[in-house]
Amino acid sequence: MKKVLILTASYGDGHNAAARSLRDAIVMLDGQAKAKVVDLFEIVHPTLNSVMKKGYQAVVCYAPALWSGVYRFFDKPRLFKRQMQGLGKLRRGLGELLSREQPDVVVSTYPVYAHLIQQIFEATGPKEGNSNIQHSEKLQTPSCS
Repeated sequence: MKKVLILTASYGDGHNAAARSLRDAIVMLDGQAKAKVVDLFEIVHPTLNSVMKKGYQAVVCYAPALWSGVYRFFDKPRLFKRQMQGLGKLRRGLGELLSREQPDVVVSTYPVYAHLIQQIFEATGPKEGNSNIQHSEKLQTPSCS
């Protein structure tokens, strides 16, 4: 039985809709597969996550031009790399989740998690039991430009 861990983030519903669709398709294609959807931000930073979700939804609904500007500001490789360094608690939470769940496959509908997985593997290498989880050296953050 394959264990698939699908990582998402509840900012808007696009990431969640993609995660749920992947889960449903995996189960439909392989009734023996176990697919689990996890919002890592919700697990690791529940209070901050709640505040950020409300803020995100308010800005997107009432000031979409502002969100567009914020997104463009943060969509810079150098700035993004610095942001990733500040996500130590999230990276540790992901490492613990991977160790606990021991998935055969990890899928992310939220780009930040792919970078965290890459950092985990660069620091520790794949662990015994999750050596089938692969990562790409070519992970990139999508650009809006």
